[in-house]
Parts: sequence; C-alpha cells; structure tokens
Amino acid sequence: YSISSRLETASLWRNLPKPIDSKTLLTMEDLDQSYGYLLYRTGLDEGDGGDLVLDGLHDYAQVYIDQKLVGTLDRRLDTSRLTLPVMKRAGTLDILVENSGRVNYTKAILTERKGLTGTVTVGGKTPKYWEIYSLPMDDLTKLRFLPEPCEGPCFYRTSMAVFGMADTFLDTRGVNKGEVWVNKQPLGRFWSIGPQYTLFTPGPWLNQGRNDIIFFDLLGTPADVLKSVIKPMFGPATAQRD
Repeated sequence: YSISSRLETASLWRNLPKPIDSKTLLTMEDLDQSYGYLLYRTGLDEGDGGDLVLDGLHDYAQVYIDQKLVGTLDRRLDTSRLTLPVMKRAGTLDILVENSGRVNYTKAILTERKGLTGTVTVGGKTPKYWEIYSLPMDDLTKLRFLPEPCEGPCFYRTSMAVFGMADTFLDTRGVNKGEVWVNKQPLGRFWSIGPQYTLFTPGPWLNQGRNDIIFFDLLGTPADVLKSVIKPMFGPATAQRD
C-alpha cells in the first residue's frame, strides 16, 4: 500500500490538557488513568541543578529543561539518576513518563502503579509544587495539526491509500519510540531498539481508498516516515534479563 509522504504535525507541548495542581507526586492510578503517559512539571530557580534522582520510576522517562531534552531514564536498565546543568536563570523542569506495561507475575503485581511512584529530588532538594498532565492517549480528536516540521515529542498525521483489502505491516524503522493509530484504532507501539520493526495491520481495519494514520514519536524529527511492507521484520534482541 502507498503511504503519503506529506505529514501534518502537532507538538505535544502545544497540545497539553489542563494540568492538575498538586503538592505531591500522583500516579496514573491516582488520576484514574490506565495507560499512556504522565507529564510532571515544576519550576527551577536560578542556581538549581545537579543530580536529578527519580525514586520509583515506572517505567521510562524523558527529562526536559525548558522543553529541551537533557536525558532519559529507564526502569529496565535500573537507571534513576542524571545530572542537570546549573540554571543560569529560572526555568521549567518537565519529566515525561511512559507506562511501558505492567509486570503481571509474582508479588511485583502489587507494586505496579505507574508514573513517579516515589520521590524526586533536584540537587538534594524536593520540589514543593507540581503541575501534572494526564495523557492517556485515548482521544486524539482535539489535536491541532499544522503543515509544518516538528521535533521532540510530536504527533504526525498522514494517510495510506488502499485498493484491494488485505493484511499488511507498517515498517517502523523510520521512526523512534511511540505508538500508532490507524483509522482511530490503536495499532501498537514501536521502539527503534527492536527486535520488532513492523506492526501488523489487519485488513478488516482498513477502508477502500484513504486510511488515516496518526503516530506519536517521543523523539520525533522531520525525517520521520512510515512505510507499508508485506512481511514482518525482526532484528536480534539487544538485551537480556535474568
């Protein structure tokens, strides 16, 4: 099938919902949210910086200062600390946390709340105030798409022409980390680390003619592209856990 090379984009930063003001960290369960992402925002004063420590990260976080990515932390790799630059003036700290999936075995089931489940410190100090944005990714109708490039956490909208109904696969090697919707149906998640590089797209989900595709990329660039292929593609596993 033919996927259009023309992309419309919507920056996450320009499409945030109304935040919840809180003096404490809240999890997805606290907000009656099951999946997706949480964005935690707090202020940094001049002179703030040093070690950022996330205790109880569930599961993957991208950290921004004034909406510029400064690092990532990953529960799979047992990383919970990174060094922030010393602020030359007041700014904003954003921690975008992904729910990567719940552990469903042993006593770990009892600890599978999602988001920041413990404490956060910056240079040994605990932020006293948070704005928390709930991002369940279950309604994309309010996104404002524009015909312009987008970098960072971005939504991309394109279309696929279908003539003759059949199953296909979307090749995700041209994107980084995120998820895809086809005709408003959530298709699956992708990550450039593999080993899976395609998403199965069932023929019954497709329409004769135009089909709308939206994908969200945490690390979006103007080079982002999806393709349709007839066979699944897999690479070698990149990590092994005991």
